[in-house]
Amino acid sequence: MEAFGITISSRYGRFDELIELLLFAQAAAEAAVAHYVKEAFYDSQSCTCSFELDRTVILGSEIEMTLRSCAHNTVSQFVWFDQCCGVAIEEDG
Repeated sequence: MEAFGITISSRYGRFDELIELLLFAQAAAEAAVAHYVKEAFYDSQSCTCSFELDRTVILGSEIEMTLRSCAHNTVSQFVWFDQCCGVAIEEDG
């Protein structure tokens, strides 16, 4: 499935995961950074989303921070530059 130019998928096609991915894609599009995201995949087994970003996205850049903010505001748990992020992780910490 594609939303706002981003390929989105859920391992088992879970409704709640697809909604989060759609919300992320919409937020990224509204922030004019969706074209930096190639794919967003929700692994239903690990309950974690991963993103394939354009190679020009660099950790700490304005684009990266905008994308991370979009993810943080829409996705429950995700891997970002090899670090687990999200509501479930931060509440435990």
